[in-house]
Amino acid sequence: MIESVPVFLQAVASGAKAASAWQKWRTQSKGNAKRLIRELQGNLRFCTLVLDDGLEVGEAMHVLSTEEYDRLTGEDPELKSLRPRKIRNLGIKDDKTLAAWQGKPTVSLVDSVYDKIEDIKAYYPHPKSRKNRRWNIRVANIRNRILLLLENGSAG
Repeated sequence: MIESVPVFLQAVASGAKAASAWQKWRTQSKGNAKRLIRELQGNLRFCTLVLDDGLEVGEAMHVLSTEEYDRLTGEDPELKSLRPRKIRNLGIKDDKTLAAWQGKPTVSLVDSVYDKIEDIKAYYPHPKSRKNRRWNIRVANIRNRILLLLENGSAG
């Protein structure tokens, strides 16, 4: 199933472990980064509502937020508060899309997540664009990228 969580991210995708990973990442971060992490956590809830609970994208779209990201990029276009680091090599081989992020800056992955969210917010409300796009796959891609950020961010 395309919407399933990749094996290497399943540890941070499950209940208590996910909560612990979010808490650890927030604890390691300061100020603006903490607010952005909370917003990413909320956006992951959107993905869960759509992929696991079966809600339509439109029904859950109110959960999607880009406010903190927009504010932060206005103040700090390079998102220096996220601590410049690279995505760790997690030995990803099966998922070519996520494997390509290994070694790239975390900020690039954050930008990509928010670009995808903006696409959903821009295109989903229009009926003509709704039928030509595979929305659950797009949401699964956002979820997997947020989980990759979580795995990388909580690792310290």
